Amino acid sequence: MSVVKRLLNIVLILAVMLAALSCSSARKKVKYNVGDEITFGSYADQELQWIVLDVNDEGDALVITKHVIDMIPYNQDAKNVTWETCTLRAWLNADFYTSAFSEEEQKRILETKIKNADNQEFGIRGGNETEDRIFLLSFDEANSLFAKGKDRRAIPTDYAKDRGVMTSLKGSAAGCSPWWLRSPGRDEHSAACVRDFGYVLSSGYNVYYEGYGLRPAMWIQA
Repeated sequence: MSVVKRLLNIVLILAVMLAALSCSSARKKVKYNVGDEITFGSYADQELQWIVLDVNDEGDALVITKHVIDMIPYNQDAKNVTWETCTLRAWLNADFYTSAFSEEEQKRILETKIKNADNQEFGIRGGNETEDRIFLLSFDEANSLFAKGKDRRAIPTDYAKDRGVMTSLKGSAAGCSPWWLRSPGRDEHSAACVRDFGYVLSSGYNVYYEGYGLRPAMWIQA
């Protein structure tokens, strides 16, 4: 065998080895099922637990935090806002996104086109579509993605309780907290929410109210 042929064979072997190495090191797709609980990211020195609410045709998963993780107003000021303009949206897609997830985790969080429907019951405008990596569920999503009201109930983390989130004291919802939705409420300075006992409240509450909790949602790549 000539020197040239030997060199070509060596190059070919190296190319095959590099291709195999690349395939073996590539991230394997994760198979998600609705109802799965996963750990992804961390917040306030605790790992974040998420519940899979939906899975698309590509295998990507819509997830929401299992717990109420903080107490943050929908908007810092008492004024008319939409999801597009509220301070909570800005915080979720900047401070929370960069601090709660590693660079590798950030790459798996998909930028999603978010529809912001009007509140038909009260005739309040939902605002423009947005593109977000982290968001809150809408009124319709909170109704459709949970089988029963009790499935919407969420226990707050110790951090959220220290921050002042409300908790129910009686009945089957004892220990659970209310949490914000992104949809508008009864007027332009209120936002819809899920009550501590799991009821979706379309009239909502004042956007600057301190006491309601946070359950971020997002789509993550399979």
